[in-house]
Amino acid sequence: MMKKILLIIPIALLFLASNAHAEFTPDTSSTIGGNATSVNGTITIGNGSNELLVIAYDAGNSVCASPTITIGGNTPTFDASNTVGTNRYSFIYHMVGQSGTLSATSTCTGKHGQAMRISSYFGVNQSSPVDVTSSFATSTSVTNVSSTITTNLANDLLVDDVAGRQDLTAAGTGQIVISTSTPLATGDHGGSSYKLVTATGTYAMSWTFGITSSYAQTIVAFAPTPTSSEGESPSLFLIRSPLTIRGSTLTIR
Repeated sequence: MMKKILLIIPIALLFLASNAHAEFTPDTSSTIGGNATSVNGTITIGNGSNELLVIAYDAGNSVCASPTITIGGNTPTFDASNTVGTNRYSFIYHMVGQSGTLSATSTCTGKHGQAMRISSYFGVNQSSPVDVTSSFATSTSVTNVSSTITTNLANDLLVDDVAGRQDLTAAGTGQIVISTSTPLATGDHGGSSYKLVTATGTYAMSWTFGITSSYAQTIVAFAPTPTSSEGESPSLFLIRSPLTIRGSTLTIR
């Protein structure tokens, strides 16, 4: 009788798994503001997937130090802020998964200039939309605004907001202006922009004032939708599995 032979040979199985990310697609924007206790308006979101709504808010008085903001009847998620004294306030908030036409309202405890610079994008990570935040402020009067942010992910979307005393006349390299309109009180000005980046690194968001001004600036890097497309940015995983031969039967487990 032929004896059965048991032979176990370790073999390596290689698997490729993608850690690539999709890119953002800008959608639309709306600026809502004025010299009032409460301002309101609407934004209409287009068609796309994995939607992100960013609310860049700036104001020039302590009555707007803690604004009450609602979008479509809901409160957006606070991301970051910075202030200078009692007259420079810069905030960034976000919401995900919005659609259609949404009402937007911001309310302060008293009358003063305030603005919501709202922008919509497609392609955000719906479960973890924020990669990292950064902010800077100075009470020194300058003509150039510049702050940096260091991203952890490739293909991030950077959005900033600036609150200052003078008109913003130019945005930095690669920045797309969302709004520099100033429906605020005399002497209070603000603006917002976005930048799409393709690699991890440290990036500047900068502006130029018409004349010298103190300012507060806030920047948020939003994370793109993860993808699992084959062949994009693959990572290598090694799994060892025994190969067993019993008689004439070969089994991999």
